[in-house]
Amino acid sequence: MKKNHADVHPLSGEISLVNDIAPELGITGQVSLLACATAAGFSTSSQIKLSDFYGVSSSVVSSLGDPNTTLGALEQDEGGDLLSGTHRTTLYGNPTPIYKGTIQVTGSFTSSSKGILYEGAGQGTGVIVYIDDGKIKARCGKGVEFPATGDVYSIVGDYTIGGSETVTDIVYTMNLSDSGSWTGSRLYINNSHETSGSLVGTGQGELVGGGQGGSGTAYQEGVSTVVYNTLTLGEYPFDTNNGTITNVYLWRDKYIS
Repeated sequence: MKKNHADVHPLSGEISLVNDIAPELGITGQVSLLACATAAGFSTSSQIKLSDFYGVSSSVVSSLGDPNTTLGALEQDEGGDLLSGTHRTTLYGNPTPIYKGTIQVTGSFTSSSKGILYEGAGQGTGVIVYIDDGKIKARCGKGVEFPATGDVYSIVGDYTIGGSETVTDIVYTMNLSDSGSWTGSRLYINNSHETSGSLVGTGQGELVGGGQGGSGTAYQEGVSTVVYNTLTLGEYPFDTNNGTITNVYLWRDKYIS
């Protein structure tokens, strides 16, 4: 299945692995069909033909390089720095805080889907991407639900999934620093920028606290305040009867500029 399919040539005729496909997908150095297929989001368990790449574009995350962490559909994230002898989530930095990051969720999601896609949390500071009431929602930082003076956070506008629409690629990219080409957060759906959220507060803000996190559910007792009052209190597991999470990819200290 193709992940990326924006308006990119060639759309027909001869196509070159080295001259057409690899540059479009941002692949440098040694070029292989497997690497190109993986970058394009194909299932590499089936036979791949060069003609499969007609119209395939670079993903919005291609400029970020390889992700720091790759998770399955229901997997705890332990890709971050140590706190009290335990590796926390990928976007947690200790002693140097992390102000920038990107999350990509691939799978199959419709207006009937519901639940957590990814959450990384601490008490009061965290990040979440989830689906509720047929809408994809995302937020990050400290004080999202109960803001206080000095809190820094961002909430993107909800994306409503159409009745006949299937979403296969969700990207939430965040910059809660006080510098960069933009600040706040952005939501990309199927490789297209759909909604944005401004940076609330002044100065820089950590993306997550030192709690647990991962894909498909909440990974600690209760939830952080980034989620509280947004969904019914509980663990909010993703409903596997109405959608599929394939993978969750995380980039630490990188955002789509």
